[in-house]
Amino acid sequence: MKTCMSVLLTLMGLLMLAFPAVAETIRIAAQDNFPPFVEVKDGKPTGLVVDILKAAAAKADFQVQFVLVPFAEVQGTLDDGRAQAIVPLAITPERQKSFDFSDPILMTGGAFFVRAPQPTPRSIAALDGKTVVTPRTGPLVPFLQKNDASFKLVLTKDFPRASLRW
Repeated sequence: MKTCMSVLLTLMGLLMLAFPAVAETIRIAAQDNFPPFVEVKDGKPTGLVVDILKAAAAKADFQVQFVLVPFAEVQGTLDDGRAQAIVPLAITPERQKSFDFSDPILMTGGAFFVRAPQPTPRSIAALDGKTVVTPRTGPLVPFLQKNDASFKLVLTKDFPRASLRW
């Protein structure tokens, strides 16, 4: 009996060496056009967030499969099972009610650009009477929408279009 068990354990060990475990694949949804964080080049996802996640996956021994969708579909990919995680997604109090967030993998901030020689606004009140143009998926939209400043908010499809509107 001991010999049989020893042979069985030896065979199992050899099989494990011959057939290494397959790394788990995590499906991560991302907006399909959000440069420089995520974009598609030559049919493949690329960008700063893609590079960070691929490096983390390699270090932690798992695979990453990116599910690239329009921004309006990103959050729904968790509900319909297309993805197991979302990136990049800004942490807001509203989203914290629905999602569990990891520690941030990337810290960014918004910025206001003005035509020269106009001064950079020092507060939200300095935007009163002005037109503010930003992508509808930009990080400043929730902040701008919840503040009751008297400015005209114009939302565009993406950053390049926003920069052309001013």
